Amino acid sequence: MNSPSKDMMNVLAGASLGLMVGSSLCRGALQTGMDDLAVAVTDTGGYRAQGNFIWRRPTIQVLVRGPRGDYDAGYAMALDCMNELHAIADETIAGARYIMVLASSDILFAGYDESHRPLFSVNFEIQRTTT
Repeated sequence: MNSPSKDMMNVLAGASLGLMVGSSLCRGALQTGMDDLAVAVTDTGGYRAQGNFIWRRPTIQVLVRGPRGDYDAGYAMALDCMNELHAIADETIAGARYIMVLASSDILFAGYDESHRPLFSVNFEIQRTTT
């Protein structure tokens, strides 16, 4: 079973958002060599497992960086990512059954990076198990 961040990154890569792994989409931290409009998906822990430890409840964060001075483009990408992931219910992805992916926050403006590019984050709770 992959990490939730890897599976959700691949979901975003396969969606019609114009994101490409390596240039505008990654796991972990946003990289300086990436496109200005970029997305990073990070594992953020989660909640203790239920019952027999087959049912897991991890959490992830999606961090979006918009183009320099373009708050609206960054926000729009964060909203698109939120809508794409929040729609996942009872799907099998890379050998894991995702019972649900739930946006546990709305879009948060996190300030600007050193190049004055806006940063946004959205947090998600996941329920998944092996298939």
